[in-house]
This record gives sequence, structure tokens and C-alpha cells, in this order.
Amino acid sequence: MGATLAGISADPPPSHRSFILLLKWPFTLLSDLGGTAFNAFALHRSMGLKQRSTSALRSMRSI
Repeated sequence: MGATLAGISADPPPSHRSFILLLKWPFTLLSDLGGTAFNAFALHRSMGLKQRSTSALRSMRSI
């Protein structure tokens, strides 16, 4: 399929390192401190807070 798995979090990169090591995640966790990706992809929110969600991005960057 040619897909690459990555996560996006609103947390800063230093917290990602320890989280990835703790959970042994086999993928990259990206930091979106300013909310740019969350806003661009209209990721789910509950009561104004960012929530976990799963999306598949096509090669043309559409969901």
C-alpha cells in the first residue's frame, strides 16, 4: 500500500521521547504545538480538547 504510519500530538518533543520508549511504539510521533495539523485536518475535538483519532492520508494529502 505504500503507507507510512505516524502520530501527531499537541505535546512537546521531549515528552514524546519518553512516551515512545515506554510504549515501544514502532512509529514516529510528531509534535503539533501550535495546532496547525489539528486544524488543517479538522481532527476530532471534545469540549475544545484534542482527542485521539485515526486518519488515512492519501498521497495527495487528502484524508
